[in-house]
Amino acid sequence: MEIAIHRKCDGIICGHIHTPEDKQVGEIHYLNSGDWVESLTAIAEHFDVRMELIEFETFMAERLSTALAKGTAISKSRLQRERSVPVARPAGRDF
Repeated sequence: MEIAIHRKCDGIICGHIHTPEDKQVGEIHYLNSGDWVESLTAIAEHFDVRMELIEFETFMAERLSTALAKGTAISKSRLQRERSVPVARPAGRDF
């Protein structure tokens, strides 16, 4: 935290210590992705640059709900396949 404050960072992103976290520590936004094997969590960056800790079950439930609302059919086998597909970053972004 001290290094992030010294370097005037907005946040810290850590991963794979098996404890997913999304919290504010003073002025610093702390994110930990947890891990995909035990906690089924990941960090997503939205197009508006927000970072979010997502849980697989919640993500897929929201996706299914949206598909049903639109009348889009998503098969159970497709949902299972997508569980192991990594999320791609938007093209043309500077990181």
